This record gives sequence, structure tokens and C-alpha cells, in this order.
Amino acid sequence: CSKIFLFHLGDEFGASNLPAVYDNCNYVFRTFCSNKYFNHEKIKCIPLGYKSGLVKNEISERKYKWVFTGTPHKSSRQDLLFQFSDIKPFFCHKTKKFDEKIISVNKMSEVLSSTQFVPCPSGFFHPETYRLYEALQCECIPIVENAYKYYDRLFPDNPFIKIDKWIEAKPVISGWDSDQIKKKRHECINWWTEYKKKLQDFIKNKVTS
Repeated sequence: CSKIFLFHLGDEFGASNLPAVYDNCNYVFRTFCSNKYFNHEKIKCIPLGYKSGLVKNEISERKYKWVFTGTPHKSSRQDLLFQFSDIKPFFCHKTKKFDEKIISVNKMSEVLSSTQFVPCPSGFFHPETYRLYEALQCECIPIVENAYKYYDRLFPDNPFIKIDKWIEAKPVISGWDSDQIKKKRHECINWWTEYKKKLQDFIKNKVTS
């Protein structure tokens, strides 16, 4: 091969000894970024993405104020559910184990397409989770835990609602009017559309240059 490009998916824990592999590549695209990769000259941080088959349904009314699906295994997630429990209507589907099947992708598409806000708590080990990209793909407004300013470094100038504690998001979900919600949704839709196009162009240019 004249050039080697690596798409390294997974590696949430970052425990592997990677220089021996990365040094043999012309360029690396990887998920689950950490400090040592943000500004690396031959590594590009890319989003986790969303489940295959997830699509935005054409639903006229977004009946749910917020949604949570997954395992409430951390204190942050327990706090999220406590803080938002009186903001109705909402959709909540809890599982007992991380790898337990949640709901079908069709049902998830339907629920997210009917939801205004998607709280995106940090993952078990890494701040990033699939929820963010599922929310963006279905044109919801993501609310992220911005631990260590992670999302500001991964996506500078992003339009997400960023919080340190879930109680900070409560007046947003319960109190924003339709114009505020519409404006923020359009900001997120436009940003995500532009980001995907720029990422595609970046990868194409790297591979073909």
C-alpha cells in the first residue's frame, strides 16, 4: 500500500498501546477522543454516530418534552430522572444492564422525532455517548454534561445546551416557549448538517490527496 488510513472505532477506555499501530498509518480517524488526540497532527476525532436505521419521522407535533432510554447506573443519571420527573409529558425506558436491548430502532426513531429535548448524560467511562448524535439526527435539542469542557474541545462553537448539573436544565425544558425551542432546534439542525458535510469533505481530501 502506498498509504494507510485507519478508522479506529470503539476504544472507549483508551487502554491499548496504540502508537505502534498509529505510527504505521498516514492518518487516523478515531472515536472516543481524549486529551492526547485533540490536536494531534495525524489524528482526527470523529463522532460516535448513531444506530443504523435511525431516521427522523415526519411527525407534526413533538409531544414529549424530554426522553431518556438506557441504564440509570450512575448518580448523574439518577439525578437527571429525579430533576425532570415532574416535567410532563416525557418518555422514559430504563434497562437494568448496559448491553440489554432497549427498544427497536423504529420505535426510537418515532420517540425521538416526537421529542423536544434530549438530555445526554456522560457515558460509563467516557463523556461521549450515542444519545447526542441520535438527538441531532432526529432534530431534537441535545442537553449535554460538559465535563472538563469536553464538547467545547471536540466541537468548537457547537450550539448544544451545556450544563454541569441537571437542575440547570430544568427551567429550559419546562420554561422555554415555542419560539425559543424553534430557534435552538434550527441552530442544531444547521450545525449538524454543516458539520457532517465538512467531515465528509475532510475525509475525502485526506484520502485522495
